[in-house]
Amino acid sequence: MLLLINYKLRALGKDYTSFFSVIKSADLWWNYLDSTWIIKTKDNVSSWSDKLHQEMMPGDHLFVVDITDKPRNGWLPKDAWEWLKKNDDKIKPPHVG
Repeated sequence: MLLLINYKLRALGKDYTSFFSVIKSADLWWNYLDSTWIIKTKDNVSSWSDKLHQEMMPGDHLFVVDITDKPRNGWLPKDAWEWLKKNDDKIKPPHVG
């Protein structure tokens, strides 16, 4: 599954290295936009939310949502769209034949 992770980390002087290490522990990850990551994982939204929340401070905000096989649109570089298409297991390639 593909999960979209958005956050706002507000604690001044806090070292958030462990927060980002948790994200990078996903099977695959992609980060092109500030405060936005897309990860490929077998774990569910709640599991990831709980893991990341442990690395946050009061006043920080987090949003995790499953985007597997969901419509998407926007202005991203070509390699971002290719990564999404390649890693979304639910999207079936076009029939050739």
